[in-house]
Amino acid sequence: MTAGIHFLIFCIVVVLSNVVGSVSATYQINVVARPSTTVISNVDNTTSFTLVFNPSWVEGTPSNGFKSGLLMRTQNCSISPGDECAFCGGSAADASILTYGERNEDGSFNFVSDSAVVFGPYDDTDSWGTEDPRIKFNPVDGLYYMFYTAYNGKDIFLSLATTPNPTVSDKWTRHGAVFPDIQNSKSGALLLRSKEQGPHFLFWGDSSIKMATSYDPAHWPADGGSVFIETRADHFDSKLVESGPPPLQLLNGDYVFFYNSATVGWPDEPGSAYHPGWVILDGKDPSVIKQRSEEPLLTPTYAWELGTLPYTCNVPNVIFLEAARRADAKTDTFEVYFGGADAVIGSAIVEVVLNA
Repeated sequence: MTAGIHFLIFCIVVVLSNVVGSVSATYQINVVARPSTTVISNVDNTTSFTLVFNPSWVEGTPSNGFKSGLLMRTQNCSISPGDECAFCGGSAADASILTYGERNEDGSFNFVSDSAVVFGPYDDTDSWGTEDPRIKFNPVDGLYYMFYTAYNGKDIFLSLATTPNPTVSDKWTRHGAVFPDIQNSKSGALLLRSKEQGPHFLFWGDSSIKMATSYDPAHWPADGGSVFIETRADHFDSKLVESGPPPLQLLNGDYVFFYNSATVGWPDEPGSAYHPGWVILDGKDPSVIKQRSEEPLLTPTYAWELGTLPYTCNVPNVIFLEAARRADAKTDTFEVYFGGADAVIGSAIVEVVLNA
């Protein structure tokens, strides 16, 4: 056999092995721990607010004195355990505000009361509330970028505010609507990258998830970008999909991006639910989805997720995952935080595993 044929066979073997490797290597995400108790709840006496939900993880940095914890949506309304689900909303005392709860070494959080309020309605664009924050620290400028929903009872706009310290109320700069011409925009999850890596990514939306890119995290294309993740009629995410927390980088460079979703029929039909899924984004090109979950990561199970006694119910059958932090430096293990029945906050430990 000639040297040329030997070389050709070698090349074929290398190509085939690479193809087989890329096809067979798949991710799975295991739920390692799923506490049956809430993290923060009025019923469990860890907050004075009726409703505390939809948290975002605040990373401890020199900019905020290395404080880490949850920035969360809080709301008061006339609701008691056993009442019909409230679907709470309104202005003034009924409006959504944002509070901060610091995480203690044992995993508990400081009591969330009026003194914990750090952000709230400012003008007629957000008179019904500032909702559903997703926050990311930018080491380049030392600022936290918070994308949130501004709601006035009619108009819904994804908005941006920045601060060097989100644990206090007097350091915020409000930048207004991210996409001023796009009504019903909300739920923005920011993926920051260096200039050498390419543009930043913003994954946003709550019917489909759209993707926009920019080299300036404070300014984004007016058209909002293009559709990135859509619903699937034959899966758990058949009604809608909505951004979760900012994508988290894995040890191999890829990203896990948790998203939220609902089945057709939610919230009215029995068996329907709002629950999280996930995608794996390519580390070099986050516009590429390498894998998408076939089943929900978590499904409403406990009373505080279903909205049944002894807990209050704002919206039934909800797990809304909006916060996540790396829990281990040597493995891809993360602690995730989520709203339960839009009334409380719960947590879970998950591990991302790459199977060769």
